[in-house]
Amino acid sequence: MKKISKLRVLKTTEYKGYHILIQNYENLFQFIAFSDGKFYQGFNIITPASGRKKHDPDTLVKCGSLMIDYAMTTVDVILAKEDPDKLLKENAQGTAVLEILEKENKVHPTVN
Repeated sequence: MKKISKLRVLKTTEYKGYHILIQNYENLFQFIAFSDGKFYQGFNIITPASGRKKHDPDTLVKCGSLMIDYAMTTVDVILAKEDPDKLLKENAQGTAVLEILEKENKVHPTVN
């Protein structure tokens, strides 16, 4: 039987109420995060190491982990826009996320 698609689901998980799907198609790694009718996605193009034609299993795991971090940071940014004080109190990563948003003049945290 001929393989029709090279699309692979690398991981599914949940983070702060968002369902996250990590998938791979050749050199394209994508995350999809969704919750309550909200849908966000991001991708990276990651080429194999020099001299290789495709990713080895170890590299796929590392790329999947990178995309999980990307998805979680995206969810944190979304939540920070909705309630910056809550994010800062409950998440060690919140400070870095809020600094990014402050540079964009998107939020003004009030927590000390």
